[in-house]
Amino acid sequence: MKFKVVFLLAIIWFVVGACKKSVNVTTVINPTTPPPTTGKPDTDVYISGSAANVQNLGAYWKNNTLTLLSRKFTTTAVATQGTDVYLVGHYTSTTGGEVAGYWKNGSLIKLSDSSLYYYATGIAIQGSDVYVCGFVSSNFGTGTKAMYWKNGVSINLTLPTGHGTPTVQTGSITVQGGDVYVAGTVTLPSYTAVYWKNGSPVTLPSTNDYGQAIAIAINGTDVYVAGNTSSSSNPNISISNTATYWKNGVVTQLASNGSDALSIAIQNNDVYIAGDTYNNTIHGSQATYWKNGIATVLPGGSLYWQAMGIATNGTDVHIVGTSGDLGAVYWKNNKLTQLTSTRSSGASGISIAIH
Repeated sequence: MKFKVVFLLAIIWFVVGACKKSVNVTTVINPTTPPPTTGKPDTDVYISGSAANVQNLGAYWKNNTLTLLSRKFTTTAVATQGTDVYLVGHYTSTTGGEVAGYWKNGSLIKLSDSSLYYYATGIAIQGSDVYVCGFVSSNFGTGTKAMYWKNGVSINLTLPTGHGTPTVQTGSITVQGGDVYVAGTVTLPSYTAVYWKNGSPVTLPSTNDYGQAIAIAINGTDVYVAGNTSSSSNPNISISNTATYWKNGVVTQLASNGSDALSIAIQNNDVYIAGDTYNNTIHGSQATYWKNGIATVLPGGSLYWQAMGIATNGTDVHIVGTSGDLGAVYWKNNKLTQLTSTRSSGASGISIAIH
């Protein structure tokens, strides 16, 4: 999920005490020699996004080959289970409301009606159970109620109490054992990073005045959340954002102002985070990922590039993103691939299927 410029292209109440960590950041500009590939050969790479076709159909790529869905649909994330492919998102109904849903192998499963504006922002699969997080609003924009669906049954997420009625947006969802974790953002009354464990909210501290939680991952008993902290009361003003992650409530800033952390993956205790950083020389954002706090600026152009999703397999690092120059893009071990020939396309999520 993404709150920065275009929303959804791309998330027992207590306050977690935390201390700020300092990180030594080394930046590699446009690496020319990709690291060696040691991922398993029997893998498929699935990417969710939009192909900006004439009908504005939902889309996904399997190993860089495009497949269009059968109707208009905003895809926000992808998940795989064996040979099954799940694409989550929402679409506009004929009455004007938004319907949350997901596709399984090309068949649409609706999660809501069209009476309000329902948005589905993340998906996780555990066994035969399908978990989807989202929120609902009475008008386009920030929601008034957050929830997740388990096998189509809606379960409300408790909102932290604050001044007035808080508003909410969800990011991603993950499941560990029998526990369900959802990342998101609420207003209390200002933007505050939050995650939920089994429906109960945990607020996350900010080194600035405001915070957003966009992605979440679990490693053993450790809870990792990626997002932004901001000095602005409106985190949609991206130049004020600082890419941030939290480990068990302890906040770490990854870069300076004008950066975002949008996706997170954990492998062998290594922390991978995808997002973007602002370059004052070119006056534009550059797709960036961090491994254990060390930043790599990915190859690309100079017109609004962002890394939206990240996944790992062995030593292979797979990243998807959007760009003003090339549209939907994909990097494997820093090697850039354009997914479509149109600049108005975009990629929102990635999943690695191992057979």
